[in-house]
Amino acid sequence: MFYSISTINELDTMGRDSAGELEAVLSGSLSAVLNDKQQSKKVSNILQAMKREGIADVDGVGHVARWYLKK
Repeated sequence: MFYSISTINELDTMGRDSAGELEAVLSGSLSAVLNDKQQSKKVSNILQAMKREGIADVDGVGHVARWYLKK
C-alpha cells in the first residue's frame, strides 16, 4: 500500500510522530475528494493496520500518542 510506504518512510526518518504529524505529511498524497475528517480517519486506519501487522507500535494514548517503527 502506497500510504503505508510513505508512513514507514516518515517514521523511519523522524523516529516518533503523532498521528497529526503523519497526517500533515500524507495530506498531499491523500485524495482531494476526502474531507479533513475522512483524511484523519484514513491515517488512523493506516496506522492501525500497520500495528496489526507488527510494523509499527504506539506509545501513549490520545493526542500525546507517538507512533514508531518496530525494529
